[in-house]
Amino acid sequence: MPCTIILPSPELYPFGLGAFRLEKGSYGILIFSYGKKYPPSTTAEIVKCFEPVLADYEKSEIIRKILDEWSQQGEWNAYHDGRNIFNHYEKMGDKWPNNFVALGDTVVTFNPSFGQGMTNAVMHAGALKDVLDAHIKDWPLHNFAGVSKKFQKAASAISFNFWAGVEPNDLQWPTTEGERTRFKDFFAYFQKHVWKVACNERDKLFQFNLVSNGLADPPSVFFHPSFLFPVLKSMAFEYLTATKKQVKHE
Repeated sequence: MPCTIILPSPELYPFGLGAFRLEKGSYGILIFSYGKKYPPSTTAEIVKCFEPVLADYEKSEIIRKILDEWSQQGEWNAYHDGRNIFNHYEKMGDKWPNNFVALGDTVVTFNPSFGQGMTNAVMHAGALKDVLDAHIKDWPLHNFAGVSKKFQKAASAISFNFWAGVEPNDLQWPTTEGERTRFKDFFAYFQKHVWKVACNERDKLFQFNLVSNGLADPPSVFFHPSFLFPVLKSMAFEYLTATKKQVKHE
């Protein structure tokens, strides 16, 4: 199914845009953003908003065709409650009740860009099974004391692997609430170039999607020479280009 996705950028464009071919010449449009910056909700505002964005993209034929042949068939549906929140229930200690578990979105919610929420919930379910299986071997079936706390630690460890990948990027938006550090800033910069490399090579995009959905270990993918060298090359090219522009301006 042909599609075009333009990701938002804190330096350039506040909104992301996705266009997906449906059937009988119709398309679905998805507009998203970060940091409490909500997209426009009328056709005229949307077209005006994305005109300068599309001017920078050579491979935006699908979206350009939509704008040129616009005929709206339905109303815009706005959703303003997509929040990234990590609830560290494992830190509650004895305050956490027995025989009660929280998993999936109740532990952590992600922005929907990479579809991590479902994978996170499925992996939580698998972890709960593992904790229960290990507990039943050592205790009578009717005694589940301590199971809840063990599971919440396991669930938090699973979610952290996803969270560590999305948090630095989200914090690049000034309106995002959260702790900022130099390491997170550098990781977000590195992550931006990982995405650039992935977008230009199909096999790299496949590897990127495996990592973003918890199906591959990030260091084994991103620090492999075949992936790392193109990323470092992209970072160096951006730095040198920026330096030349600065020298020319001075």
